[in-house]
Amino acid sequence: MPATLSFWFGLGLNEVPFVGIYVLVASTALAAAEGDLESPGAKVAAAVAAIVTVGLAVSAWRGLGVLITSVVDTRVLIKGDDLRCGGAV
Repeated sequence: MPATLSFWFGLGLNEVPFVGIYVLVASTALAAAEGDLESPGAKVAAAVAAIVTVGLAVSAWRGLGVLITSVVDTRVLIKGDDLRCGGAV
């Protein structure tokens, strides 16, 4: 059962990395606003959160690249316009 739960939580973060970014940024900002980032352990946790945020941003960037490519390819198939070449095929 734990493997199943980890699969579903991981799937959610892989499919919608923006949610993970929002949660990490919001929780870190809240901790900073309350002054809870003073201890060395909290600073390490904030650094790990920053690294994870960068990884999620890369995942989101790659996902958007795939989305844009599929939209361009769909337009080529439907209308015959090749946006990559600047006009009709």
